[in-house]
Amino acid sequence: MKYRDFNLRVRIPWPEGNINISKKHLIHWLLPTPGNVLFVLVVITGLFYAQSVGALPFKAPQASGASTGTIAYQGRLADADGNPLTGTYNMEFRLYDVPEGGVPLWEELWTGSNAVRVSDGLFNVMLGSLNPIPMGVVTGHDTLYLGITVGTDDEMTPRVQLGSVPWAVQPLTVPDGSITTEKIADGAVTQAKAPFTAKVYWGLGSTISSPGDMKALAITTVVNLQGGESAEAFFYDVSSLNFLERPHAICQLVNTTVSATTDFCHCDWDGSTNETLKFWIRRYDGGTLSSGLRRVNIILFGR
Repeated sequence: MKYRDFNLRVRIPWPEGNINISKKHLIHWLLPTPGNVLFVLVVITGLFYAQSVGALPFKAPQASGASTGTIAYQGRLADADGNPLTGTYNMEFRLYDVPEGGVPLWEELWTGSNAVRVSDGLFNVMLGSLNPIPMGVVTGHDTLYLGITVGTDDEMTPRVQLGSVPWAVQPLTVPDGSITTEKIADGAVTQAKAPFTAKVYWGLGSTISSPGDMKALAITTVVNLQGGESAEAFFYDVSSLNFLERPHAICQLVNTTVSATTDFCHCDWDGSTNETLKFWIRRYDGGTLSSGLRRVNIILFGR
């Protein structure tokens, strides 16, 4: 075996003046002491152990494509005679891109300790809190349909059309600054593009003194009217939505089996509480309401 010599020059700080130092002392000065070596080894060993038991959550950054969302949903459960039910029920929720048939894009089971509590026919669930909804389920689908199964019954019909309203508050779907005036063609926003014909009524209440704390939440819910009256009330539970005070509310009927041009919705502030908001559905002409489902968009805003 042949050997080759290499010359290595290292530049280190050196005190001014003539200082005599032997090679032995120089090597001793440059090398770490046994105590320093032992201390470093102990620290490194401790870090590896802490990571192995999960004390240090070192994680690789997740790809943005793994982002998920949730949908706040409130429904009404009644028996075959229309009487509201009270109790705890196993439920299964599925999302489809078609009103009937098809293959579920996503599903979530609320059973056992997660079974849905129903009070006087009303229940609230945060879809996606047990099985996160991938954003890819929403991307490319202008309309989604929610299928609901209670216990061992068949899936309810018709499915609930969700549209795009629940996702209006998801900032992950639209990057900041991506929509500018240059990207919106002149005359593109028309009545035909936004066919909401129902009037909007504000739920008036106390003045919000700190607008910097305000947040907004868009929700879609379905109300099953009994019909036969000139007005019919329904309630929406906001206790789990983390508002510091009673939120203001706007409600709007959208296209259902009954034309949205005949009925309208408004918030009854005096009949509401900090936990539950009261809404009324009426006819424009003052006549009696027909029975059936009404799909309602609710915008909540407050602190």
